[in-house]
Amino acid sequence: MNLATLLVRAARLHPARMAVALGTAPVLDHAALARRTAALASGLRDRFGLATGEVEVTAAELTGIEAYATRAVERAIVNAVRSAESLADTPSVAEWRSGRGSKSQRR
Repeated sequence: MNLATLLVRAARLHPARMAVALGTAPVLDHAALARRTAALASGLRDRFGLATGEVEVTAAELTGIEAYATRAVERAIVNAVRSAESLADTPSVAEWRSGRGSKSQRR
């Protein structure tokens, strides 16, 4: 399951539940987060031609700084996913790996 699917699912199941907080102060509920994410994706698509899916890029096609930036973003995403806690009915990586990620285990 990809991130977009998780955002849409959380917005559908729990639209008013807090999704983003600053400390204990609510910032965005799931519905607002899904709307803002969709708007951002649309802007990236329209302005930069970015799309979903994987694109193969060889090292020869990247400058040194692009390669470092690509790797930094990749590692940041992987680290964020690994350290994230569960979200609504979506288990965290740690829960999933330990077997607590199945719905039957979480009830």
